[in-house]
Amino acid sequence: MNKKTKTEIGSRLKAIREEVGILQAEFASKLGVARSTCSRAEKGECILPTEAMQELAKSFNVSLNWLLLGQGEMFLSKATASEEVLAFVKENSEVEEHLLLMKRLPLFKYFVLQNFMRFKTDNSQLVIDALKPPAETAA
Repeated sequence: MNKKTKTEIGSRLKAIREEVGILQAEFASKLGVARSTCSRAEKGECILPTEAMQELAKSFNVSLNWLLLGQGEMFLSKATASEEVLAFVKENSEVEEHLLLMKRLPLFKYFVLQNFMRFKTDNSQLVIDALKPPAETAA
């Protein structure tokens, strides 16, 4: 995700917090993250964890489409918010599964995996060639 997108999401996150009228520490506590994480997210330095975004949608009836894409209204009705959270998780189940698996990995393994994924993307033909079964030798 590029810096501009993170900054836009951060601005919308801050707008939500200001709209509900609570301080950053209380907001972070309700989302289950440290205040410093909330501060960094509002500045566009990081993105909130998926669990925090789900809690944001659930607790404050925030539209994840509005938060992440700037589309639609900031707040939804209670029923619509629950439906949107379920749809978001359903549509992004693969991402959610990877995030849950990454939580279980020690930090070192995470960096190895992250670098491998970058290598795999940048050198896809090498990976494809490495995964091919060896050619049978002529007798």
